[in-house]
Amino acid sequence: MRLLLAPIVPGKTEIIVKPDDSTVPNNTNINFFCRANGQPTPKILWLMNGYNITNPRFKVSLMPNGLSTLRIERVTLGDSGTVTCYAFNDRKHFASASAKLIVLPEDNLPHGFPSFRSHPQLQTFEKGKTATVPCVVDGNPKPRILWLRHQRPLDIRNIKRYSIAKQSREGKAFILIKYFSDDNRKLVSCSYNDVYRVILYTYCAGTLMIQNATENDQGEYECVARNSLGVRHSKSARIYVKTRQVAPYFSRQPKAVYKVAVGGSVNLTCVANGYPFPRVFWKKSGGDPLVNPTSAPFVKNVLKLSRVLETEKYTCVAFSNLGDIAANSTVEVKALPAAPVDFHITNVGSNNATLTWRPGYVENADPVQSYIISYRQKYEERGPYKENEVPSDTFEYTVNGLQPYQIYEFFVSAKSAVGRGSASILREIQTDESVPGSAPVKIEARPLNKDSIIVHWEQPKKPNGKITTKILILTYGCKVISVLFLQRQTDEQTETLYNLDNNRTYYIYIQAFNSKGAGPLSQMVTIITRHGLPGQPVELVAKALDPNRIQLKWKKPTFPAIISGYLIQYNSSQKHFPENSLDAPIESFIVTGLSANTLYSFRVAARTRYGRGAYCEYVTAKTLPNVPVGAPKILQLYAISANALLLNWNSPVEVNHTANLIEYLIKWKPGSIDEPTLDSSEIENDYDNDNDDAITNVDDEWLEMRQTDITNTTAVISGLTPFTQYKVTVTANTDKGYGTTSKAVMNRTKPGGQFIQIR
Repeated sequence: MRLLLAPIVPGKTEIIVKPDDSTVPNNTNINFFCRANGQPTPKILWLMNGYNITNPRFKVSLMPNGLSTLRIERVTLGDSGTVTCYAFNDRKHFASASAKLIVLPEDNLPHGFPSFRSHPQLQTFEKGKTATVPCVVDGNPKPRILWLRHQRPLDIRNIKRYSIAKQSREGKAFILIKYFSDDNRKLVSCSYNDVYRVILYTYCAGTLMIQNATENDQGEYECVARNSLGVRHSKSARIYVKTRQVAPYFSRQPKAVYKVAVGGSVNLTCVANGYPFPRVFWKKSGGDPLVNPTSAPFVKNVLKLSRVLETEKYTCVAFSNLGDIAANSTVEVKALPAAPVDFHITNVGSNNATLTWRPGYVENADPVQSYIISYRQKYEERGPYKENEVPSDTFEYTVNGLQPYQIYEFFVSAKSAVGRGSASILREIQTDESVPGSAPVKIEARPLNKDSIIVHWEQPKKPNGKITTKILILTYGCKVISVLFLQRQTDEQTETLYNLDNNRTYYIYIQAFNSKGAGPLSQMVTIITRHGLPGQPVELVAKALDPNRIQLKWKKPTFPAIISGYLIQYNSSQKHFPENSLDAPIESFIVTGLSANTLYSFRVAARTRYGRGAYCEYVTAKTLPNVPVGAPKILQLYAISANALLLNWNSPVEVNHTANLIEYLIKWKPGSIDEPTLDSSEIENDYDNDNDDAITNVDDEWLEMRQTDITNTTAVISGLTPFTQYKVTVTANTDKGYGTTSKAVMNRTKPGGQFIQIR
């Protein structure tokens, strides 16, 4: 269809839309279009081979905009000829335009002639939603698409809600498209490679998309494909647009009985669905509504009752123009259980205590379902109490897992269906001592002069009792070990040791003990009794930066003189390395030139102008392995049904030139609803969490699948649980091993329904 724009000249008639030459297959339909300008408005007459048209298969129609259509149905080989559009007005001005019609047998069509892999089909769409009418076309050259409704062209450009997919392109949503061919409903798709595949942000070229569909969009639709070889019309299909109607139903019905304490509060929740959305209101049974039903909220209504004093019956009513439904509930007032009596604590150990009690009594109380033991350290712990719940027939319980030599406070309360009653009297106990659970920390030593040193430490993190201290001094001669044992029991955290040998190396341990015994030895400290030498550097930490570098950090020793530098020694199981000398008092250093995936040992000594002090104890760190490939980047995780998620990712950017990518490993498991998802711009996850059962077990094991087609970076994860949050990762695998795992992303499956699809 060629569109020629020209000014309207009074008295002149001009054809502005001319019919196209058309080659069509036998027994198909063909439309010719013609439009003329002039003053007055010209009339259109169609001729076939110069003669008036009388054949009933030839139908002429006129649109309000003046476009005239000649439609020939079920063309025959004898219809080949010349079609003429003749325009004329009352002033006897006229114009004409002609087109050739060639009808070919179906088995004699040239290669590349337009054909349809999928025709429009009878469909019903919901009002206000997007209607998608597929038209899957083959042809070479690529055919142009024209859509007809009621055999008339659709003015796509002037109706913003209408659009035609022209080509596959990236956009903002995942669409799972399923098409059917005409032969035995065989699955076909937009791709020649897969009969059922995920299309990223695309519809097949030619698909008609109608946004915000209305009843005016209903009708008979037809797709026309044209290229330089000819033109072919698809089969027509009727499209319906209906308003969804669903009678009210309860999706969350209130409980039959709510038990509440005298003067207590309770919330009665009622949720109803349907279409149109029903209004929901509450009323006392046999009484008037508590609010005006015409202004009641849609879908969900929570009746909040406070200071409840007597038993009442309530009714939840949901209604729409399709009907109404009701559900009854009783709010039953009961007394809370009485506080337990005769509460005592016996058999107190270092890690446990035994509690005993008897049940209390109060009239009109619901039966006790369980007892709750609450406890915490009196001075060390803040916030909520730890709690253990025991059956209602248990009146003695041993609490384990307590810390030695700590003061605890305990109380017991009874629990029924109505709630938790008053607590028993509060009791306090102190647990018994236990052997120290850890060694003294932050051991530091420095020489005072040529025959004495001063040692400082901090008490164990877990003293488990009243601490006294044992200091052990060991000295080593040449090949012969001599041990100097000195024991001092002291509560002080600093000790001076005298009468030592000059210029000798001493190895010092600190050990804590209490009435129950001795704890573990501390880390060894090395000191040299020579004036001016520094002590050991402290808090040495080694951290791998990459496969070839490890960073060292430490703190200077406790020493009043000026540190002039440090010495670093390191080695691996295969090699000893030369000593590194640092000529500045810096407290960090990066060791380079290391081997990948190798364990190294490091130690550091401080230096002054008087000489080198003792080395600190070795610390170890392992260099990172040579990762053959980086981490893929997950772009989107999209819920396509109640049982499936659609995953899309980018290939890793960093790939070792010696490694070949062979597959992707996709892993998933249910995740907590409290964990973050991708940004809302990336993940469609807007379902309300009205169902507490949606909270899943975060300790579930990972499930996995492998994708060996490395060119395909999309995958459907199926077999999932409806309305459940899932955590997903992707890892690239090479012939050199696995690379880094991607950052995990999360999304939730849909609460119900089928794949997003075009049928």
